[in-house]
Amino acid sequence: MASKPQDSPSWITEDGSPLCGFYWMRIDPKVQPNYWVQPKKLCECWEHFPTQWPVDHVMIQIPACAFRCPYCTALDNVEKEGRPCPVRVKRHINAAHIRRQRDFYMGLQISFSGCFQSNAISTRSAVKRKSRPRAHIYNVHENRSP
Repeated sequence: MASKPQDSPSWITEDGSPLCGFYWMRIDPKVQPNYWVQPKKLCECWEHFPTQWPVDHVMIQIPACAFRCPYCTALDNVEKEGRPCPVRVKRHINAAHIRRQRDFYMGLQISFSGCFQSNAISTRSAVKRKSRPRAHIYNVHENRSP
């Protein structure tokens, strides 16, 4: 009796390449990452493991406990005080890699741990704050009389 061929998992494309990994997801299912860096662990916690990081056409997800850059050794020797700091890692990747080498890191986007959903509503905008009274701005060329 012949068996029905199994469907491939939803995270595998027709050509057999992955759509996502544990820490990354393709932005466009039709475009594969061209370059990968060596496996690297971004934190010291036991929950995360070293993984290969794609360089282009993906959205990477930085864990909340991350303090190392997946693409270089610039943040590897950061003082232990102040760890973890995924915001520092994101800022470093944007400044040192995406802006300076935009042809190599083409299409790279960064998000924080959680899910790969858009950050349309950030936690800052969700918190209602009292508005501060703003100083009135005067035109320099305008004559003001007391």
